Amino acid sequence: MDGNSLAGVRLGVVGTGVMAEAMVAGLIGQRLIDPARVCCSHPRENRRAALQQQYELATTASNV
Repeated sequence: MDGNSLAGVRLGVVGTGVMAEAMVAGLIGQRLIDPARVCCSHPRENRRAALQQQYELATTASNV
């Protein structure tokens, strides 16, 4: 992940629906951002668990 403009950036995604997931998947899949630097919010626990399992990123129920 060296040499890209997202190196060192932390990404927070509010309301991780289908479109937001597609963007996150692209960034992680292209190795433009480390999943450990991404946190996605979603109100449903099962959706947060699925995102964590698939992308190995942090999730939260709160947008704060």
